[in-house]
Amino acid sequence: MTFQELIYYALCGILYLTGLVLGLDYETISVYVCIYFWPALITAMPAVITLIAFYNWCKKLTLWNTINLTASGITTCAFWLISKEFYHLYTQPNLVHLHLSTIHEQFMACVVDLKAIASQLNMTYIEVNLWIYCVLSIIIALVMWLWFEITIPRKWIINRLWYNYLS
Repeated sequence: MTFQELIYYALCGILYLTGLVLGLDYETISVYVCIYFWPALITAMPAVITLIAFYNWCKKLTLWNTINLTASGITTCAFWLISKEFYHLYTQPNLVHLHLSTIHEQFMACVVDLKAIASQLNMTYIEVNLWIYCVLSIIIALVMWLWFEITIPRKWIINRLWYNYLS
């Protein structure tokens, strides 16, 4: 067993155990996490940062706040366009026919899609899964975390939380 297969099966095991805790089978938890939750989270994070940047910009018109709002707005639009293309190319048939298809059909359609992507890229199914759900996900999460740390000062968050706690 290769290192890639070991990681893949470990992640599948984590999904399976999560599904057991929630009372879901492997296919169901895979569809909910990999197709619906993770892409929605990836597109929601820049939107939240943009809203905070907009609030800071409205509160105080400075050059830094203007640059921050512009950069976060452009990045949010880029993420939405990328996710729109991702949904269109990867899951759109499943989302359009959500009321017609079962979770099993959605899962199998995604497996077929990933196998087609793998054959086009001369990769294996496992490698494509790891690239999409591990490498790209970790890179995007790190970029979002760094962006949040740079653009939104911790002092702002602490003051907001403390003010809301005292109110």
